[in-house]
Amino acid sequence: MENSAVAFVALLLCVGVGRVVSDASDHRYKTGDPVPFYANKVGPFHNPSETYRYFDLPFCAPEHVRDKSEALGEVLNGDRLVDAPYKLDFRVDLDSKSICRKELTKEDVAQFRSALQKDYYFQMYYDDLPIWGFIGKVDKEGKVDPSDYKYYLYRHIHFDVSYNNDRVIEINIHTDISAMLDVTEDRDVEVEFLYSVKWKETPTPFEKRMEKYSQSSSMPHHLEIHWFSIINSCVTVLLLTGFLATILMRVLKNDFVKSFLCGGSTGLFIYAYCLYYYYARSDMSGFMQTSFFFGYMACICYGFFLMLGMVGFRASLLFVRHIYRSIKCE
Repeated sequence: MENSAVAFVALLLCVGVGRVVSDASDHRYKTGDPVPFYANKVGPFHNPSETYRYFDLPFCAPEHVRDKSEALGEVLNGDRLVDAPYKLDFRVDLDSKSICRKELTKEDVAQFRSALQKDYYFQMYYDDLPIWGFIGKVDKEGKVDPSDYKYYLYRHIHFDVSYNNDRVIEINIHTDISAMLDVTEDRDVEVEFLYSVKWKETPTPFEKRMEKYSQSSSMPHHLEIHWFSIINSCVTVLLLTGFLATILMRVLKNDFVKSFLCGGSTGLFIYAYCLYYYYARSDMSGFMQTSFFFGYMACICYGFFLMLGMVGFRASLLFVRHIYRSIKCE
């Protein structure tokens, strides 16, 4: 009986040690172990504040899309992490592995083409390493009229993963330009999405694997500088407009306010339309994305309010001067 208890405890220790050796929390894996891979979001490259869920585009999706439990920072950043459709086990090479074969409808093709027109990119995380890439390309070479552009969707992605002993160090992607789907015309089409994986060893230690991202604009260091610039600009604008408004209010008082509000009310209408656009036309979510949208639009609408209000005041002033000049002439 005592020997059985000792054997049972030893078995538990072996299982426990096995789990410690291959654990995603400390980024250590054995050959063939699954590595966490999450698809985050897609959106237009030239408008980073507009992002959508990865599977909002008709990519190959699992039967049950499972969302990752997000930390506070991920929620504030507007991340939408879900299990990626790719399976990249540790140190397991793959060649032209099929994700799925899918029948794209005319609506799906039109949705992909619309995304390509806006230069949509995707973002993923593999073992907490960020990955970015474009979903396709637009062929504009030798074409002047936009209606002659050709739109191609990437359907084969190559992953190049570097490792050091039992840890993932780096991951890069490139696309196979010989395996692209033409989505220029609205038509039903069958497509097979593929991916390949190539592992290679690197001497780079795990502690330095994030150095290549140190110059990326998405890193916290640059994010702090970006926030400082925004706050500095906003404070400067508010101080200058406050001084100007105080001086004008003391001099012109009620007449200024009435004429100014009449002209500047258009800025309030524009901001009201932003509320409609956010709730009825867009699919934005996340604290950071929402705050950026309404913050930037508030600054723009405030600028319109000041500009149009000043135009209204100036027009009223010129009209009053003209009337008084006419009365004096008579």
